[in-house]
Amino acid sequence: MTQPYSNLLGKLEKIDNLRTIWKNETADFTKWLSQEENLNLLGEAVGMDLERIGTEERVGDFRADIFAKELEYGKTVIIENQLEESNHKHLGQIITYAAGKEAGCIITFDPNLRPPLWKDLNDARKEIEYGMERCDVLKISDNEVEFLFDTTDYDKGAALIEEKYHIPLVLITMGKDGSRAYYRGRKVEAAPFLQEHTIETTGAGDTFCASTLNYVLEHGLDDLTDENLAELLTFANAAASLITTKKGALRVMPTRDEVLDFIASRK
Repeated sequence: MTQPYSNLLGKLEKIDNLRTIWKNETADFTKWLSQEENLNLLGEAVGMDLERIGTEERVGDFRADIFAKELEYGKTVIIENQLEESNHKHLGQIITYAAGKEAGCIITFDPNLRPPLWKDLNDARKEIEYGMERCDVLKISDNEVEFLFDTTDYDKGAALIEEKYHIPLVLITMGKDGSRAYYRGRKVEAAPFLQEHTIETTGAGDTFCASTLNYVLEHGLDDLTDENLAELLTFANAAASLITTKKGALRVMPTRDEVLDFIASRK
């Protein structure tokens, strides 16, 4: 007689301290995660077909936890394990690993400043500057430009970002005033898609950022034209507008076809 499915399934349990399961990150957790079946599950979660190349690969004075290959395009993938909270040290390490192993990657950064979450805003400033020193694409909001540079002149803010950080693509979101892209000394601006039926703005910035990343992944960062930048901003503005008409964030992000239909309806 076949067992009922309920007898074959385990029980989900919350584990507050992962060290009770994996006492040593290198000897236990890395070894577990790098097993083929677990690496396959990780690949499914992030949309990659992964093949392990090695573990604890030496890169300068460090060791990369898992060194893998993304099979569809043959790209190098670096996996940095972290059982506790991540921080800028681990971000710096994985950037070092990626450079040392020639991983094909574009680094994007969204400061997503939330002042109530910081005991000292000077610490927030330092962390934001750390990310800006290392990214290829910066998505930053108008209030974050004001926080960092004490100006509401966003062209001036973008010029200061370019002068200090040399970020290839800077995107400034301005809410009801639309968004701007700054790329190789050029500026492109796109109007917003204002909504009459906004429910909440949760997820609008994340949706804008996700749309931007999708465009960069499809088109790259080299030789973007003004038309490319306008297309990027228009799609991202439209997607961000659509999500404000629904409750939630990730689960209600619009599809590509929904965004394109919405843009067409506004022409």
